[in-house]
Amino acid sequence: MKTFQDRYNLHVDVEAIENYVDGTFRKLNRTTRSLHKPTPHHRKEKWQERDIKHLSSH
Repeated sequence: MKTFQDRYNLHVDVEAIENYVDGTFRKLNRTTRSLHKPTPHHRKEKWQERDIKHLSSH
């Protein structure tokens, strides 16, 4: 049976991709966890400020 790499003829560093994906998911998990956690007020304000800046820059 051919592997995924053989089938799609990929000659890329799979480990690098896996690390990237792993890091991304870890970041997402941290974000969702901090959103579900009742955060201190000042931290929430900082989030909102950053979001507003981000939206207005577009």
